[in-house]
This record gives sequence, structure tokens and C-alpha cells, in this order.
Amino acid sequence: MTPSAGPNPSVVRKAFDTFATETSDDYEFRRWFSERGQWENYRMMYETLRYHKGDGRFSQYLEVGPGPGTWTRLFLRSDARFTLVDISREMLSQARRNLGGRANTRYVEGDFLTVKLRDQFDFFFSSRAIEYLADKATFVRRVHELLSPGSRGIVVTKNPELLTRRVQTLRGLPAVHSGRIASRDLVALFTLGGFTNVRAYPCVVNFPPGQKSFWLSRKIWERIYRQEMRSWQSPLVESYIVTFRK
Repeated sequence: MTPSAGPNPSVVRKAFDTFATETSDDYEFRRWFSERGQWENYRMMYETLRYHKGDGRFSQYLEVGPGPGTWTRLFLRSDARFTLVDISREMLSQARRNLGGRANTRYVEGDFLTVKLRDQFDFFFSSRAIEYLADKATFVRRVHELLSPGSRGIVVTKNPELLTRRVQTLRGLPAVHSGRIASRDLVALFTLGGFTNVRAYPCVVNFPPGQKSFWLSRKIWERIYRQEMRSWQSPLVESYIVTFRK
């Protein structure tokens, strides 16, 4: 297990500020809707999150790495308060625009591992942010400190054991993508961090490697996304989610 692997925060901040500005303030469209493959990934992730998020009952919501607010929309409600933390100023700017002027939403720019937050939260969500944090054990500890007893959480991240990704790793990954963590290791971190009912589930399927079949990938996903992730599935899973309770 390598919980401390990952890029420097300044590298992450610069990369995502650049991603946001290079897409003419429309990162969300370019990321998820500009081509068939990304749209298929979006569909699988959307439906996986909708199934695993449960009844959505909470009063204080904390999200780390909202980007342009793509997945925040799944959790929005008028009778709760939302705190969105992102290291990228440009991404937070897009989130403000995409989510509208909501009096119950606070945007916090900064590194989650060091930024000051005074509230206690009863729901935590983070999509594809932990892979950009070098100290994952501190991330888990910080989440535990900020959540109140009885709270729930969901973390989504990319799977380094996807078969095509293993080949990419052998060729060398850019520094910003060097912090991906396997599902069994992330489950172990959350368990050691004091959380209960820690479970990993497939989120997005990519099969066969190198020449993805949208139809076949979705058929496989439909059979496995409600079941706990198994070792044989890992080479097929592009990203996974971990659910937990405090």
C-alpha cells in the first residue's frame, strides 16, 4: 500500500487551473459530453452514484474537489448547507456558474489537507480528488475529524489496476496522475482511519482493453455495480467508489 504517493499540491493546482482555462470555461462539457466514450462513462458513473448515495438525508454536506460541480448536482437540496473545497480557483469559478447563486452553498479555495473548516458535517463526497493528494492517510484522518457521528461518505477515484492503465504506468505517467490507489488499499485506509461499513464497488467499466466496446462495457457494468468489488473485476474497472460510515 502506498498512501503517500501522489503529486505536489502546486502541480495539481496549476494543472486544473490550466484544464479549466484551456476549455474556454466549459471544462464540464469537454470532460464528459464532447465524445461518445466520455458520455458512456458519465452514464455509468451517474447511475452508480444515484444507486449508492442512499436516501440523501443530511444537513451539512462537504465535498472535496467538486471541479465544475458536475456531481454536486446529484446531492443538491434546499434544506441543507453545502461546503465545496477545491484547490483550483478556476474550477471553483466554473462550479459557481454551473450551480447558480445558492445562499446555502459555500466555496472554499485551498488544499483540503490544510484549509481551515469549522463546521461538522454529516455527509462527505469526493470524486476523483484523492488520487491527486500525496498524503492519503492524512486525507482520511481529516475526513474523520470533520464528520459527525452517524455520518456517511462516498469517495470516487480512478483504478490503477485497469488493464490499459497498467500499460500506461509502465510507460510512465505525468506527475499529476501519479497518485492513484487500488480499491483494497483505499478500503484499508478508511478502515484503519476509524470508519465502519467500508465497501468498494465498481463505478465505470472499460472492456475490452485498447478497443472499448460501449455495449459490452455497459452490460458488464449492469451486472456488477451493485455488488462489492472483487479482485477479478479490477482489470475491467476504470473507476470505483468507496462508501463508508462514521
